[in-house]
Amino acid sequence: MKKHHKKIIASLSLALGAVSFNAHAQASDNKQYNVNPLELYSKVTSLTMAFNEKYGKEFRLPVNAKDSVDVILKHSDTKKYMGSKTYNGYSLDSKFSKEAHDMMNALANLVGDFKRIGFIREIKSQGKTPALMFDIDNTIELTSFDDDYFTKSGINDPSTAHFIKKVCFKDGIACYFITARTCNHNEASATKKWLQKHLSLTNEQVSKYVFLSGSMPANACTSKPNEKVAYKDVLRESLSQTRHVYWLMSIGDQMTDWFGKHSGLKVWYPNEMFDSSIVGNNGNDSNKKGVLKTVVAPTEGCYQKLKDKALTDSTIQYCQTFKKNTYV
Repeated sequence: MKKHHKKIIASLSLALGAVSFNAHAQASDNKQYNVNPLELYSKVTSLTMAFNEKYGKEFRLPVNAKDSVDVILKHSDTKKYMGSKTYNGYSLDSKFSKEAHDMMNALANLVGDFKRIGFIREIKSQGKTPALMFDIDNTIELTSFDDDYFTKSGINDPSTAHFIKKVCFKDGIACYFITARTCNHNEASATKKWLQKHLSLTNEQVSKYVFLSGSMPANACTSKPNEKVAYKDVLRESLSQTRHVYWLMSIGDQMTDWFGKHSGLKVWYPNEMFDSSIVGNNGNDSNKKGVLKTVVAPTEGCYQKLKDKALTDSTIQYCQTFKKNTYV
């Protein structure tokens, strides 16, 4: 994990640790104010200022970067980063594996701090369920350059599965797995089989905690050409409303996995194969040129449009009943 990532997580942990959940904040005018830690955390993690807002937008590449493109490309090597010859695997001593391990270790420590300082207990005392969200492709399951979970490696990404088994469904913490895979029998069945084999999820957990956001049409809420809406935030908001879920963090390798106001801590998992927030994924075809993309959060109007069927029409059991793609 990069130094500034560690500083952000450390600062957040210290800030939450400094809040006394049973005390009051003393103002300069001697008035007493209740400190609501859930509202505080939600406010902090809903900020977009922590993101690089240049992603996906034209005319935003810094002058010095444009002047040094050849140098940047010379020192850029995805296969070397992963310790792989094919993109379909990684070596345990690769930079990719080490950075993923450091990230997951830091997040596990943060969850431990949430328990230690009473944050988890406070969430539950307010009638909410603390939860984490995980993307699947190239976050939990290594599906290679073109997110191909049928014919590519299909092995665990480094450290993520271990983190899930250590944290999820323990001490009242729920975990949701939201994938952009489309809603049909083959993809739903493959998702269920892999999660049960590699994460040991039960049938009940798959039924309750796994959703295919690909059930929402890509153009359902777009207003501009080449706009990508982070539809997973519709599902997170729906779960917050219907199941009283309180999001601690959302983890994924693409910006669309964690962008939006209902994500909790936004964790960008390392993926040096492609970034769909800048250009569309060209698979493994070097001759296929990408088109500029811009990621946006779903509007309230988008949520209202999709909320009634967002959850019911994206479950594993629902999608398994359709041979072809079906949409909300």
